Amino acid sequence: MPQAIESSIDITSFSRVIKIRPTRKKRMLSLIILVQFFSFSLAATNPIFPCAHFLKGVSFSCFQNGGDIIGVSNWTIFERQKNIVGRPTINSGQQCGISAGFWVNAFDDIELIKQLGCNAVRFSVEWAAIEPSVGQFNQEILDWYKRYCHELIANGIQPTITLHHFTHPAWFDETGGFTIEENINYFERFAAKVFTELSPHVTIWYTINEPTVYSFMGYILGMHSPGIVGNFQQAGTVLKNLLSAHTRVYQHLKKLPHGDRTQIGLVHQVLRAQSYSSWSPVGLLTAAFLNFITAHEVVKTYLCSGQYTYQLPGIVSIKQYEPLAPASYDFIGINYYSRVITSLTGPTCLENEQMTDMEYAPYPEGIYEAIKDLSALGKPIYITENGIPDARDAQRAEFIRRYLQEVMRAREDGYDVRGYFYWTLMDNFEWDRGFTQKFGLYEVNFKTFERQLRPGSQPFVEFLSTKAPKLPY
Repeated sequence: MPQAIESSIDITSFSRVIKIRPTRKKRMLSLIILVQFFSFSLAATNPIFPCAHFLKGVSFSCFQNGGDIIGVSNWTIFERQKNIVGRPTINSGQQCGISAGFWVNAFDDIELIKQLGCNAVRFSVEWAAIEPSVGQFNQEILDWYKRYCHELIANGIQPTITLHHFTHPAWFDETGGFTIEENINYFERFAAKVFTELSPHVTIWYTINEPTVYSFMGYILGMHSPGIVGNFQQAGTVLKNLLSAHTRVYQHLKKLPHGDRTQIGLVHQVLRAQSYSSWSPVGLLTAAFLNFITAHEVVKTYLCSGQYTYQLPGIVSIKQYEPLAPASYDFIGINYYSRVITSLTGPTCLENEQMTDMEYAPYPEGIYEAIKDLSALGKPIYITENGIPDARDAQRAEFIRRYLQEVMRAREDGYDVRGYFYWTLMDNFEWDRGFTQKFGLYEVNFKTFERQLRPGSQPFVEFLSTKAPKLPY
């Protein structure tokens, strides 16, 4: 796998210093040129992409596609550690490195997005690159993101931005991260800085990606950064603070210039578990445990009423009321992949189903159910992630067809679904799974960085080629 890049930046002069292996120098030349020579004041015209049609696009994380380029993130620290049994935290000890080479190939990859036929893209901004040291913002990277947004718009692609997608600066973790409520101030300051720089060009913003996953994977299962196992009190506290951070950031950004014309929402993963058998105590208990830690009802109740209740009798009880919560999101982003079927022997599937490369089988009806469920909140919905890990490309085509049918059925039934983003554009670093899970529409050779469109992606290309329905709002 690609070796990690070591990098540092002189904040006072904004000069970039990148130390890489000799074999990487040629490949990184274009990035160095871009950062050094495109730090310019953008024209006052501030192009904006109109948002009158159903959005059809792809979703990705800058870290998963490109790793750390400046600064050090919590995930770069985490992937070098061992877990509680002394094994590498990432599958086979893999590290993200430069992953699919996003920082080098980002502008060329816009052509791939355009060739697919997308009219929108969802991507994250890297806090560790933008604020590599406390309070020191890297204007070069912010200007790079401005140019990237400009290029997307010039190619008929609407940029939409996620402010926190599991990664943040290592220094933020050193302060206690989201385990401490006062640290929300750091995230709020970062979000305001990015919004001020990019809101002239971006009208759809996602504050936090999957706060429940960040909480239970990082503080209960220990499979994500920071790798803590079984700490329900911290998990509940972190989830509370992430939801509070969303609310505070929403209120803050709405008061800034351009805030009144932007849509700001939260991205929530809907993941439900059920037992294969109604008489298996192990299956039933495992499903109940998973449904507790994925905390769907906790998030839904918070968004609906402002009441936060994270409670497991005898283990944890955290309650808080936030009166501004119900009025602090313009839409809800749904990340939906499937459900989990539990059994005595572990995750399984029902008859006539086939497992994906992860611990579940496709369940397209579930995306309709998720839309129906969260429509009760009374806000528009974007499907912000939906995809399949399928290295053999054997199920991807059917997966795409069936899930899109369910999304369109929801629209036909009157549910206010305004966009669909497939996860993901290309193979990347899938967190604790490393490079083993192949979600990409494009297959990536991680040695040459060649991108090749998978045959199973064709139904999505066909969907993108149809005229985007106009929104009656």
